[in-house]
Amino acid sequence: MRNIHIGHIIHERFKESGLSIAEFAARINRTRGTVYDIFSRKSIDTDLLVAISEVLHYDFFQEYYSPEIQTHTPPVPIYQISLQVEGIVDAQLLCQHLSQYKKKR
Repeated sequence: MRNIHIGHIIHERFKESGLSIAEFAARINRTRGTVYDIFSRKSIDTDLLVAISEVLHYDFFQEYYSPEIQTHTPPVPIYQISLQVEGIVDAQLLCQHLSQYKKKR
């Protein structure tokens, strides 16, 4: 197991998330003060780490068990769309349209 400071890693991912402290605190059911405390922790309760992983869309547990040193990679953006379709959909054409939409953003 690697010697890591999980609070620092959470803080880095949090900064990339675009969430406010208040919004992040609400999503993990904690206070703003507790969030700042989390950023300073070297270790963390697993139930809380699961909640943080879900909110920040990142598996923080891999930081403990990954054999090689992790290079910092930004989180993959998540896009949510709603479609209401009647009839047959051409999946390849749909993917082309979605990739063009993604490029425009």
